[in-house]
Amino acid sequence: MAALARPFAIALALAASTFVLIAVLLWARSGFATPPYVFMRGPGGMIAFLLAVTTQVVCGFLLAIRRPDLPIGRLALTFAVVVGLALLANAYLAFAEHGLEVPWDPAWIAWFTSWFAFPGAALTAVVLGLVFPDGRLLGRRWGVVLILSSVGAALTAVAIALLPGQLVLYPEYGNPAALDAGMTGWLTATAVLGVGLLALGGISVSVALLIRYRRADTLVQVQLRWYIASAIALAAGFVAFLVALATLPPDSPLGETVMLVFTVAGAVPPVALLFAISRYRLYDIDTILSRTFVFGTLTAILAGVYTASIRLFNSVFTAITGEASDAALVITTLVIAASFTPIKRRLEGLVERRFRAPEPARDGVAGPPATGATPSGGPLTLDDGALARIAAAVLADPSFSAALESRLGPAMPGSPTVPSSIEPALVEDRISGHD
Repeated sequence: MAALARPFAIALALAASTFVLIAVLLWARSGFATPPYVFMRGPGGMIAFLLAVTTQVVCGFLLAIRRPDLPIGRLALTFAVVVGLALLANAYLAFAEHGLEVPWDPAWIAWFTSWFAFPGAALTAVVLGLVFPDGRLLGRRWGVVLILSSVGAALTAVAIALLPGQLVLYPEYGNPAALDAGMTGWLTATAVLGVGLLALGGISVSVALLIRYRRADTLVQVQLRWYIASAIALAAGFVAFLVALATLPPDSPLGETVMLVFTVAGAVPPVALLFAISRYRLYDIDTILSRTFVFGTLTAILAGVYTASIRLFNSVFTAITGEASDAALVITTLVIAASFTPIKRRLEGLVERRFRAPEPARDGVAGPPATGATPSGGPLTLDDGALARIAAAVLADPSFSAALESRLGPAMPGSPTVPSSIEPALVEDRISGHD
């Protein structure tokens, strides 16, 4: 299983990234039209979806590659795949709504996304919250919460897939797989029960994280503080979104606000997790994270510099000579070569200043300063006067002479003897005389 963890994580990351890329291309091709998603009245909803998927992919991939022994990264990538499918479906529907020809019926795309993406993302988020951060449940009793959440997701999926009438998440489309209208009551009750169990799972995640926080020592509490706050915010946003679905019309401005807050909240836990990793060394992957930040940002900056420089120098040569010149490429290459090291050093300095903080003390007790250092961080030194007083006190002690004589034996005739006492002032004068 461990041997398959990394390939599986890479496959999930590639799938989610592919969904995002195709979705962006389709949405751009549609002129950034607004998809017929519930409460979505402008481009903000799609941007929120894109942000949520991107952050989950980055965070999940880093965790899955560095710590394949934990399921946290793979669960985050699974969440990114499910939400990425919803993003792709929204872009496809926006493409179709724009009047462009599509190969598949938009109603079936909306139907599939409704019953798969919504319960799937909710269940994945619940599982991730219950096993965070060590990949295990708090105890056997919490397995009941996991089972109930899974049952809730299954009931919700079945009810959404078969409920007569308009689709819950895409009210502009009727359900193409709806059962007879006489089943409406039973399916509605099934949907309410399933959503209720999912909401219970979301609330349980908040409780589980708070319990973990209270049981942890000070260091772990600092590491988990921001992630726990973001996960609780996500759970609250999920419950608010469910209430909005049940009480507000599909074009409600308040519903749009709730939907945006809930979707953006899905991007906050990965950001908080990356902060905990980089700032407080959660999972001890701060090195790979800092390198990823440095070289990823460096690549983006150099790509921008290259693009701007090649266009600038080509424009200059065209204006002067009337045609493009290969010298523009040569000059641009020299600019990139000269910029590489200074930019890299500045980025590394930023990482050191912002992301490499001292480890917090455990149990609220500040740790002692390192050996050879003062509490202020400077080297531990003794001035000459203090050294002279210490030496004088040692030499003036009668026990020192006795101990030294017992080690060396009786003094040989003509050999110097160790005095039983020495004036401290004389010792200080002799030491200071060698300064």
